[in-house]
Amino acid sequence: MAKRVTKKRLSRKNFFLTFLIICLIALNIYTFYKYQNKKGDECTPCLTDTKLDAEYNADKKYYKEIKFSEFKKLYNGKSIATIAVTDNSSQTHDMFVEYINKKAYYERTNINLIELSKLSKKNEVAFFNLNERFSKLESDYIILVRDGIIVSVIEFSRNDLNSLVELYK
Repeated sequence: MAKRVTKKRLSRKNFFLTFLIICLIALNIYTFYKYQNKKGDECTPCLTDTKLDAEYNADKKYYKEIKFSEFKKLYNGKSIATIAVTDNSSQTHDMFVEYINKKAYYERTNINLIELSKLSKKNEVAFFNLNERFSKLESDYIILVRDGIIVSVIEFSRNDLNSLVELYK
């Protein structure tokens, strides 16, 4: 025999369903506001807080030079980092630094520059041991890194740099 449905049982059922709906709506609103207030890893590290000057100043550095310890923090960090790697013994070093400076200014991106020639032998070996791809690359390249994983590698040739530097004029 089936149980009889009474008014008391219906009111308990309605109360329970209403309570469940209110809890789910509250959880949904909480999740929405938590998501809205969370800083996005994709956007925040890319943009700098500096405002554009009236004109580009070639003497001013719009990128950030970093040491190996800062490189390791960025390499293993939770957010995406843009790191330019160069060696001042390369033929295109000056042109590459000029491109990085203009890119950082005009695109308002936060670019970190590490120069391999300024590293100690120990740090240079540690740099190349971080990832085997580093030893196979030439001297001027940009990497995008997140959580110790290389997201993107961009190598530049002399012709590429010439056209890219002229692009920002």
